[in-house]
Amino acid sequence: MASSGNLTLQHTRVSGGLISSGLGGGIVSQGAVTLTNSTISNNSAGSAAGGGAWDGNGSGAGPLSVTNSTISGNTARFGGGLRNDGTATFTNSTLSGNSASGRFDSDGGGVVNRESLTLTNSTVSGNSAARFGGGVDNYQGTMTLTNSTISGNSASTGGGAINGFGQMFFVNSTISGNTAASKGGGVYSSGRSGNLRSDVVFTRTLLSGNTAPQGAEVYQLSGGVVTANNFNLFGHSGLTTVQALGGSGVILFGASDITATSDGTDPRALAAILNPTLANNGGPTRTHALPATSPAVDAVTNVSTCPPPNTDQRGMTRPQDGNGDGGVACDTGAYELTGGAVVPPAPPGPPTAEFPKPPALLAPPPPPGPPLPPEQPPPDEPPPLPEKPPLEPPPVEPPTVPEAPPPPPPEDGIPKICLVKPTLPICDDF
Repeated sequence: MASSGNLTLQHTRVSGGLISSGLGGGIVSQGAVTLTNSTISNNSAGSAAGGGAWDGNGSGAGPLSVTNSTISGNTARFGGGLRNDGTATFTNSTLSGNSASGRFDSDGGGVVNRESLTLTNSTVSGNSAARFGGGVDNYQGTMTLTNSTISGNSASTGGGAINGFGQMFFVNSTISGNTAASKGGGVYSSGRSGNLRSDVVFTRTLLSGNTAPQGAEVYQLSGGVVTANNFNLFGHSGLTTVQALGGSGVILFGASDITATSDGTDPRALAAILNPTLANNGGPTRTHALPATSPAVDAVTNVSTCPPPNTDQRGMTRPQDGNGDGGVACDTGAYELTGGAVVPPAPPGPPTAEFPKPPALLAPPPPPGPPLPPEQPPPDEPPPLPEKPPLEPPPVEPPTVPEAPPPPPPEDGIPKICLVKPTLPICDDF
């Protein structure tokens, strides 16, 4: 299916498309495409790009918008599910079971992004690539994930995601269960090429349960910068900090970040951090649930930083008292554990290191009613009121790229610069 104008698909399935050496096995577009409540599945672009779809609107002809839809089971050499060379947004959608294969240098099992890609309340799962980026390959592009999950993807390098000389922003997202044969089980970020630097920013994001020989959770190559320092959680007690965070590039941490590794700030077993099984926990896309004792629950104690987002990936309101201690705070990651009272967000203010959680709002007790006569039995309890539906998530503006500050001195035993001799150069040959 080809389009150079405006194309809208609703409740539509695009399946079985095949192009052996061109672009876009299912859809090829250089105009505006809107996909709603639809599926793109089992298409192939052979040795080229965009097995499910190719979006080539980089000239400004129009964006690709995917809402409440699924792109699955597609194959191509580059971008098994999608190759994006324009502006694309995914909302409440799933990229799953796609593959970049056919050659050893096949990249981006779920998606290859070369321009601008935004994922909100979406899941990238079960995709694979022979070389780079099992779930996501961001090459010289800008990519923002908010309230989203990257899970169960695999590649030689960058099992969940790889950032090649671009910018990646992760906001309240969860990265777990991804595998790399060499480096960067969760996220791999390359270094510098000329004036292009690889930058990754983690904000209230959970990275735990990924595997790789080097940098199981994150690997940063020399010349690039990973910025955290904002209520993130890394690793689990089955890994040391060096095993979880690898590479010779700069990884900037702060006092609000949690390292759950065996020698970290709060060692925890993986099952005590999150449910390692990706499941239907409500909402339009699958997520990793949090146990009440997880250090990610109510972890964002600086109430001026969250909300936004006002909901989690499922549409549940943030913040909540997930651990039942009488106060509310946002959880780290894409999942907000429900529990206690919900309070309005605090007014915005300058960020500080930490604030105590605000107390829960309690309604005053009702006045006592007249006593019942001794011979009258107590009245039956009224049936429970139905739960209110979750609020629709408002749009979240992508964060801006912070300037990389010089690495601070160690404060809590966590290395500021992880030194591992790189053995695999980053390259791409689209």
